[in-house]
Amino acid sequence: MNECYKINRDAKDIQIVAILYPNVTDFGYTEREMAQGQGQQRHLLSGTIDQVGIDLQEVKKIGIDHVILNYNRSEIGDNSSKIIEVSKDLSRFIR
Repeated sequence: MNECYKINRDAKDIQIVAILYPNVTDFGYTEREMAQGQGQQRHLLSGTIDQVGIDLQEVKKIGIDHVILNYNRSEIGDNSSKIIEVSKDLSRFIR
């Protein structure tokens, strides 16, 4: 807030953008499996479409206005058609 005041800008005019690296897989661990110790601990933005989508909703809740999805570090990083498919699937969580 103080920084906005210093540059004579309204805080509502400031947009926060994050570059995120999702790793969408066809498998994931359910909450039940996690509770029973059967699944490994899932990393943020990794797992099934639904798991990553829920993570993106949490990112949105903390005040991120725009998200850039980068798949360079993902299993699908070299498959442009899969990147498009996954991005479309994830967009329903953050629109």
